[in-house]
Amino acid sequence: MEPKDIEVRKKLIEIHRMGTDELKGKWHRLYRTEPPAYGDQFMRRRLAYRVQELAYGGMDGETIAWIDSVNERLERRTTGEIMPGALIVLEWRGKRYEVKKIKDGFEWDGRLFGSLTLVCDDVSRLSD
Repeated sequence: MEPKDIEVRKKLIEIHRMGTDELKGKWHRLYRTEPPAYGDQFMRRRLAYRVQELAYGGMDGETIAWIDSVNERLERRTTGEIMPGALIVLEWRGKRYEVKKIKDGFEWDGRLFGSLTLVCDDVSRLSD
């Protein structure tokens, strides 16, 4: 093992053993920002990455561009929109209801609804 590798390993073990206040202090020193409020495990992982990044170098531009392109595609896919033609299956009190997404809303039981919430309201009224 190279001396640099031994040093990095020592720093990683040190991070693993740190308490919250020590992690926050280390965060300040390595990132020069306020630590996030995500908790100790998150800080440990990010600090471990940062220690290795500083020792061995970060990701190259090509890798960063690839990650950005993947994130972009995922963001486009996760807009929360339901595509027309999708069949949504609802179960309410043991009964199954199928709702079709159409261009301007939802179709259920031969009727058009402006939102899925309105369909659910109608279904729940039927079973009362």
